[in-house]
Amino acid sequence: MAALGAAAIAAVGGAGLGWRLAPGSTDIPTRLVLATVPTGPPVYVLPACAIAPQPAFRPLPPTPADSGTPPAQQTAGRVPPGFAPVRAVRCTDSWDTGAFTVTSSQTSTAADLQAVLAALKPPLIPEPAGPVLVCPAIGVVPLAIALVDAQGTAVRVDLPRDLCGLYADASLRTLDTAHWTVTATTKAPLPS
Repeated sequence: MAALGAAAIAAVGGAGLGWRLAPGSTDIPTRLVLATVPTGPPVYVLPACAIAPQPAFRPLPPTPADSGTPPAQQTAGRVPPGFAPVRAVRCTDSWDTGAFTVTSSQTSTAADLQAVLAALKPPLIPEPAGPVLVCPAIGVVPLAIALVDAQGTAVRVDLPRDLCGLYADASLRTLDTAHWTVTATTKAPLPS
């Protein structure tokens, strides 16, 4: 069994980091793998929350060279190399009695920024045993988090996701250790 595990890890190019038995099992191993993280280019945004069908940041205003092109994508990208955030901004939303509310909150202490950055690092997650991956039939509203540097440049970031595309539990727990201060709340009627 050990030789088979070592061969499987070698075959996937080192992506597997070890064996772990599935809960309640004595003979069906699962590998621990890294959660996935955004790999696209950095997505620069204004660090201000927008009212949208889901939490979003305001796109950067177009430059003359961008005229005629759509605004920047709202999906999150990676953190640029050397980017040194001095604060993090988060947009959350809620619906109640016909109104849509967007809340902007931020954190800027060293300990809280460290928690936000730690939440962006991919944790180890168990890869399911067996040939079929069973995922829950639920939708996930993307988190809206931006890191802002001392010059005011903001990049939208995303937490690591598991094999079903859901946010990794360990990353969510780490993010929740940061203390967020509400800076603005905006309400709008729900579309009829």
